[in-house]
Order: sequence, then C-alpha cells, then structure tokens
Amino acid sequence: MMNSTREVREARTRVIRLHTRWAYAMAPLLVFAMLGLVAPDGAAGADDPDPRSVAGLLSRWHAADLGLADGDAVGQWRDSVSGVTLAQGATSQRPRFISAVPELGGAPAVAFDRASASSLVALASSGQVPAGYLGGVPGVSVFVVMVTPPKIGTTLTSFFASVGNATSPARVLTQVTSVAQASVAGRRLDGDSFLTLTGTASKVQSGAAYVSGGVLDYEHAQAAQFLNGTQVLSGRFGTAGLTSSDGSQRVDLGVNGSDGNVFEGQVAEVLVYSRALSAADRAALSRYFQNAYGIAMTDAGSAPPPTTTTTPTSTTTATAT
Repeated sequence: MMNSTREVREARTRVIRLHTRWAYAMAPLLVFAMLGLVAPDGAAGADDPDPRSVAGLLSRWHAADLGLADGDAVGQWRDSVSGVTLAQGATSQRPRFISAVPELGGAPAVAFDRASASSLVALASSGQVPAGYLGGVPGVSVFVVMVTPPKIGTTLTSFFASVGNATSPARVLTQVTSVAQASVAGRRLDGDSFLTLTGTASKVQSGAAYVSGGVLDYEHAQAAQFLNGTQVLSGRFGTAGLTSSDGSQRVDLGVNGSDGNVFEGQVAEVLVYSRALSAADRAALSRYFQNAYGIAMTDAGSAPPPTTTTTPTSTTTATAT
C-alpha cells in the first residue's frame, strides 16, 4: 500500500513538472499573441504581412497560383478575389510562365515577350468583370510586381481598367513610360477628361525588379505614384468625389486599351484595392513585397516630393523627385 501511495505521488509530481515546463515554453507565445505579433491562420502579423490583411483588396493576380510548368503559355490568369479572368485567345499573343525569376528572389512570373516592336502580348478580361468593379469608390490603388526588359524602349503599361469598352478612357492606368518615367492616369466620372500625371525624371533601370504603385484618391482629388515604396510623383487630380457607379467593364494587363501601348517584361503579381491606401497600409505591403520577392522597399510616404496642381488640360505633369 505504501509503495502504491508513493508511486501515485511520484506520478503527480511528474505531471506537475510537465505542465510547468509547458507553461514556461508557451508564455512568450501567449505574450506575443496578446501584443498582436503572432497572427492566427490566414491572417498577417507584424512580421508576416499579407495583401489580404489590408482592407479593400479587390483583385489579386498572383503568378505563384497559376500552377504551370516553366515555359508554358498563359492563356488565362484568374483574379483570386473577384474572379476576374484575364485571357488571351490568340496563341501567338500569350505570355509565358517563368517558374523562377532571379530578380524576384526565385519567385515565378508571367513574361510578356514581344517578338517585334509591332507585336502584341497581353491579357484582357472578356466580359465577366463584376458589376460595379471600381465603380462608386473613393479611390483606387494598384501595385504591380514586375521586372523591366533588358532594354527599355517601349511603354511599360502595368494595369489598365477601362470604362465601357477597350477604347474608352481608363478608370485607372499605372505605368512606366518608354523613357522610364513613372506615370499614373485615369478619370473619376465617365464624362471627365482623361488626366495623366507623369514624372520628369527617369526612375527605373532595365532588367531590374520593381514594385510600381499607382494611387488615385478620387475623394480628395489627389494622385501619386510609388516605386519600391518611395513616392516619386504626386499632384492634384481632377475634381473630388466618388467614381461613376456603373463600374469598369474591361481590365487589361500588358496593354493600354486606349492607345495600344504595350508592356514588355515580367509580372509576378498585381494587387488592386478599391480605396487610396494610407502610408501605414503601403508600408505593410512593402514588407510583404520585400519578404516575398527580395525587393528592397523603402518606408512608403517617408519623404513625399513637392506637389503641384494640374492645369485644366487633358494631360498634366507633376513635380517629381
């Protein structure tokens, strides 16, 4: 009986020791969770940012989701948020899937290669853009993870959303021009003139990775362009208010639907938000881009350049750093 009692006591002691060790091991994690430094499944913590944790995500085209083999033609690229599918029916005009791009830390991308100056390689939506897409919104932010071509000589159109049809002025257009200038453009209302803000200095190099971000704050009539987290362009943009409520009816990637300017290079990811993101939101995305693609990102909005007011013409130039 005595031996049995002693064995019970020893067993209880071992259990208590195990619980104590577990408590010591878990205490730091519990503290981190209380501070918000450990994110639950599917969420993004301070050290594990994710585009889905930033409010207003409308579309996400992510090359890593394609599941293709290296060199495969990309006939369709589906947006994982709103379901907008960008497609190309002509086999000769389809971009290629690249399984590992050194400039992007080995991440995959979609390559828009042009055989000649007159050739076109692009993806476009085909009548299935949701009603109200970018319609009735206070702003829009577009971020494109891309690699510039070995030689820059064409307009690097990143993202284009038109209203009505392929030749209508864009709701939003973010791009880098043929002379490596940052540019953001668009219009708020269907009847507005198409406005363009373009920097005056070259900002990109050939054969390099960039995150090009265009932000149109329709509600406050302001626009800005960012490269790798740094604001390189800003200016007043049209009149203040929400966009027309009818929404955009066509989305293009790799081509400017209004004038045919085409993109040449590689695109790893496109993010579209239905609002003008704050500096804190952009900084969170910068951490994501840096972690996912190895692109050195600066603190977004840390040193904004001077802002100029656009003139009442169809195209304006803003002051850039």
